[in-house]
Amino acid sequence: MTTFNRAIEASVNCVSYGWAEEAWYFIVHPTDLDLGFVDPLCLKTGHALRFLNIEIPPGQVIKNAYITYYAWGTRDGEDCNGHIYGEKALTPTPFSTWDDFDARPKTSNRVPWDKIPPWKDLGVYQTPNIAPVIQEIISQPGWVSGNPIALFIDDFEDRSSHVTLANRHAWAYYEHFEWTPVLTIEYGPETQIAVLDISYFHFWDFVVITLPTQIPCHLTCYYTHVKPVRHA
Repeated sequence: MTTFNRAIEASVNCVSYGWAEEAWYFIVHPTDLDLGFVDPLCLKTGHALRFLNIEIPPGQVIKNAYITYYAWGTRDGEDCNGHIYGEKALTPTPFSTWDDFDARPKTSNRVPWDKIPPWKDLGVYQTPNIAPVIQEIISQPGWVSGNPIALFIDDFEDRSSHVTLANRHAWAYYEHFEWTPVLTIEYGPETQIAVLDISYFHFWDFVVITLPTQIPCHLTCYYTHVKPVRHA
């Protein structure tokens, strides 16, 4: 059984954004993070998180990945929905302006985060598995262990119900660094299947088999009266 390693990193750089009073707003260094419909004057909300020093070597397989949030206030409006995706770049830089944010290349993989249950104040909550997003990022040619990763979590498509507090509200690093969102990634080496050209010598009552490899393997032998047959 493959043993998976774990990379854990807190977000120290984030922005929040959404549609408010007929215009997009964009806040650098926010104290809080939203997702969903807040009220008729504040909707399509979301946020972006940048995580430093992601210690995952190239060529690894992502088994599981998720973000952990600490809730700020109780939010129990029904049908809060969003998507999680990433910046498809090897070294995403700190967020600065809306134009900079909007122009960043996005991953083709997007994970829906739909019908999010109610959040209670100071509760701890996790996203669904976002392994496909992380896998797409670290599978880029040139990926190096220790690179940063940037993720986007938003309801740009306005899929949340339009009821008051149909949003989820979390703490950000700039208000309470000990409650900042945390990214956890479980990963391991890619499974290798060895194809071997096995040679053998058949004697009267036994067979000598030669395995031309130093790869550890298991061999099960059964007694039979049937002469071994070489398969193509």
